[in-house]
Amino acid sequence: MTDKNAFNELLGIFENMDTTTLRRPTMPMGVYHQEAADMLEWVMQDKETLVAAGLDWRLVEEFEKRIGASRHAQSKWRALRFTKAEAQRQYAEKSPAAYDLRDTLVHHMLFAYRKLADILLRVRAIAEGTGNADMLQDLSDLAELGRTFATPLNTINFDFTLLDKADETCEELSPLLAVANGESMLDNDTKLNRDRAYTYLKEAVDEIREFGRYVFWRNPVRAKGYASEYQRRHRTAKPINAAPEETAAVG
Repeated sequence: MTDKNAFNELLGIFENMDTTTLRRPTMPMGVYHQEAADMLEWVMQDKETLVAAGLDWRLVEEFEKRIGASRHAQSKWRALRFTKAEAQRQYAEKSPAAYDLRDTLVHHMLFAYRKLADILLRVRAIAEGTGNADMLQDLSDLAELGRTFATPLNTINFDFTLLDKADETCEELSPLLAVANGESMLDNDTKLNRDRAYTYLKEAVDEIREFGRYVFWRNPVRAKGYASEYQRRHRTAKPINAAPEETAAVG
């Protein structure tokens, strides 16, 4: 499942969350997501012990989806925070690969659908446009077309992960292009969704960590997998009057 799909599946939950209970990150999100992913690998080894202590294993089964949704929401928010110059630089670096992906998809589909006139016309129509915005729309349209008419692509052993990559590229570059073109970088909904997705992930992270510390209180080797290495390394450097961990927010 892509991060975007994970976010979309959980969006209904996010939209019903009480905004007064939302948390904001207190550490770099990339680090937080990696620590969560590492803990998921760790916790799988302790299923029997944790479940015996009362942990709802459905929380673990959904954990990867929560990580993906949070990662997607953070990526969208981060893109909106770029300055125009930075967005232009980032887009210039990433867009050649996006154009190549678009051309690759068109190449495969023109061949796969060569005997299906109606579908072939749709591929050609998609390929006719020019410009950055059109290229990103092409990626989205081609991904949808490929999933809808998958059988001809199967016959040529098409790599269907390219369709997921097209969606992911469109999601990543669309906000960058908007900022590069001078559109507003402020998007309250995007920021709110980042905080919602982070809060939903944090609820799971905290619950699993609490159970891990509880059941392995006399087993430091296993207990260490339920602690944040980032927070451990930074705790000693924290000023005495620093804000509490839950309220000291970063962007």
